[in-house]
Amino acid sequence: MDQVNELEVLHCNLDKSKNSQHEFILSFMAGQFQIALVSEPYVGSGNIVKSIPGINIFQFSNGNRVKACIMTKSSCGSVLGLSQFSSANLSAVQLNIGGCKLYIASVYIEPNSDDHNTLQRLDNFLKMTSNCHQLVGGDFNGWHPIWGSERANSRGNEVVDIVYGNDMFLCNRGHTPTFETVSYGRVRSSYIDLTLASSSIYDRITDWKVDPSICLSSEHRAVMFSVTTHGKRRKTNKTTSTFRYNTNNIKWEELRASFEAKIKEHVPQNVMVEQMQPNELENYMITVTSAIQKTCDELLPRSTGRKYRCPWWTDELECLKKQVIRNHHNIQKLRRQNKPLEDALLEKERLKTANSKTFRETSTRNFRDFCERQGKEDVWSVTNRIIKSSPPALPPATLKKSDGSYTTTSLETAQALLDKFFPDDDLNDTTKQENARNLATISPNTPDEPPFTYEEILSSLNSMNPKTAPGMDHLTSDICLLFVKSFPDLTTSVINRCFKLGYFQKFGRKLSLKFSLSLARMTT
Repeated sequence: MDQVNELEVLHCNLDKSKNSQHEFILSFMAGQFQIALVSEPYVGSGNIVKSIPGINIFQFSNGNRVKACIMTKSSCGSVLGLSQFSSANLSAVQLNIGGCKLYIASVYIEPNSDDHNTLQRLDNFLKMTSNCHQLVGGDFNGWHPIWGSERANSRGNEVVDIVYGNDMFLCNRGHTPTFETVSYGRVRSSYIDLTLASSSIYDRITDWKVDPSICLSSEHRAVMFSVTTHGKRRKTNKTTSTFRYNTNNIKWEELRASFEAKIKEHVPQNVMVEQMQPNELENYMITVTSAIQKTCDELLPRSTGRKYRCPWWTDELECLKKQVIRNHHNIQKLRRQNKPLEDALLEKERLKTANSKTFRETSTRNFRDFCERQGKEDVWSVTNRIIKSSPPALPPATLKKSDGSYTTTSLETAQALLDKFFPDDDLNDTTKQENARNLATISPNTPDEPPFTYEEILSSLNSMNPKTAPGMDHLTSDICLLFVKSFPDLTTSVINRCFKLGYFQKFGRKLSLKFSLSLARMTT
């Protein structure tokens, strides 16, 4: 299982609100967060959270409405859902941090009664994983002076018993409430969203804070913190993107002459590609690829890896967001000074209503524009793809085996699924199967395919989207198109030589230059 050395964690109760969830996802994607612990997510008319591009959602409905889930990005490494401990109100996962297992749980417990025995499930989860690092976050709806409440209620006492009974520590810091609402003209606040950590990892929880700007539509405030390994903590903006060059607004025809000249400095011109053997061809293309990269380093600006930003986010939405945050700080200031709150509370209601309305209208307008845009697809393609009903992709989770035990790793889970749905074939062939296998080894007596033309290669590259992430060579299709236009004979010779030799395995994996993809499209 892959290891991570640091986690940036975000958790919040989303009030089952579509707007709240939308705001939360925007902040989660734009920030350096890797994992989110979510209580009361928006599920619409169904029981589960719908798929979100770029995010794995660990949720365990079991036929009930999901009220707690965990969202992760790919930077978390390999994360395994723990179905044996999970329910609609408790989502548990396992990952590695600093070479040790870290068990994480997202929890939601209803205010009046724990109908789903979530506290008992949590206690069992903590006891069964007590020999490893543990982290729990969620909305417990419990009051206790330990985390800032004026008094304790029965739920708070139950939570304290579980915390102390399992050697857990409270990570909440400061005096900022995690829940705030206005009722009958009065501001009510509480500290019901808690973060708990085992003693083995408690000292690695840093920068815990409440941030009211993450999710304006929810009455709960988002909580963020970091989990680090021993040693000096390092902040990094390192990106895993394969986009190295910023090709936006490049005037390719004006660049072409200097591009050709630079390539010719590094690439031998008088070579007989038609006579090259596989090893010679591969070495030659290593030289070509390196030459293109060096030339791009000199002629093209570098991609800066800009922050994620919602494509339809407007200045009006940004202004409204700042006004809501400013109003929140003003209310806190007036409360500390024991001054009247009526005007500030009316302003809060007006701003929240305006923000929600503008947010919804802008999002809807963008969605309508998207549906009305027509490119190569016919009039129904976009609509059918959007409204099709299909279950969300499930990230890896433990499975219950026939003997009653559970799988413990992603590999074991994958093997169990393979054994169940794709059992090994019987190696004892029947006569019919043996004849079919023998027939498949006979080459058909057909004429050879004609060589590719320059026009076919050009057409294939023109059909590719330059904004599609490139491979490890960092060369997008527009860069490759410039090379093909600059060296048409060389490109055609290389592709046809590869085709004649049947040599695409290493060439396609290591030195794509989009040529192998071109071939794949042209031969289908």
